[in-house]
Amino acid sequence: MTGTRDRPFILWTVRRTGGTALMALLTRLSTCPTIQHEPFNRNRKLGHVTALVLPEEGVARPVVATELDAALRDALARPKNIKHCIDHLPSALYMALLRVASELGYRHAVLFRRDEAARARSLAWPLQRARGGRRPPRNSTRNCATAR
Repeated sequence: MTGTRDRPFILWTVRRTGGTALMALLTRLSTCPTIQHEPFNRNRKLGHVTALVLPEEGVARPVVATELDAALRDALARPKNIKHCIDHLPSALYMALLRVASELGYRHAVLFRRDEAARARSLAWPLQRARGGRRPPRNSTRNCATAR
């Protein structure tokens, strides 16, 4: 029987929670290799699996579970640690990934941020800049918990 350091894991998180820092720590504690973060994003190493359920950006399609499971089994055949954000791809992918990875002996860790409003603001700024906008002035964001 292998030790827990020898078993691959998936870090399930949402964007802007500190997942990259936690993954760096967990990776140092594991003997398994770590694949590129968010490998199921369309432009990443395992994006071809996502294309089964999301062939075009933003247009999900029904997929036969056995087809998706087979693609995931193939993608996970060589153990690897994975960090993936679960807030922007179809849930069918995550459900199948959880099922197949568990069958293959992967461990799972979940990371969420306690202050969801702060996380949403933290995510909105880079998204706004990516669309050509500017960061709001420092005094324009208030703590939602104390807003009246």
